[in-house]
Amino acid sequence: MTGSSLKELLELVFASNTTSHMISVKAVPRAIRGHLIDTALNAMDTSQAFQVDVKHISNPAEVEVTLPSEPEEVDVLYDRLVDGTFSAADIESFQVLNAIDKRVQTVSDSMTEQQTAQLWIFFCDDLFLEHEVIHHSLRFLF
Repeated sequence: MTGSSLKELLELVFASNTTSHMISVKAVPRAIRGHLIDTALNAMDTSQAFQVDVKHISNPAEVEVTLPSEPEEVDVLYDRLVDGTFSAADIESFQVLNAIDKRVQTVSDSMTEQQTAQLWIFFCDDLFLEHEVIHHSLRFLF
């Protein structure tokens, strides 16, 4: 990490003592593991919400998933994502995104009785908030 200018970039937002701990030898692998766990847990929730067994998928292109919406809306959403014309304000206007969110949230809610699941759900929610804070901080700076 030495000489990568990462410390200087982080010091634009955080105090210098904080940045030294953030980029220490132990903190970086821990953060990477946390992001990998978050990705895996979100994939598990989503696969369970759409009844897709991810353990036996060799080619993701062959997986059939029925989305709770009109195909035209999914096409418009995809085109706007690819074109870069999709904004955060557009999220509410797409029923397909709301329906997907409800399905995944139902799966998460069904696991709240399990203690380990509660810990991971809290971790994922906390990580989401951290992403938002960092995103808005960087947006403010640049």
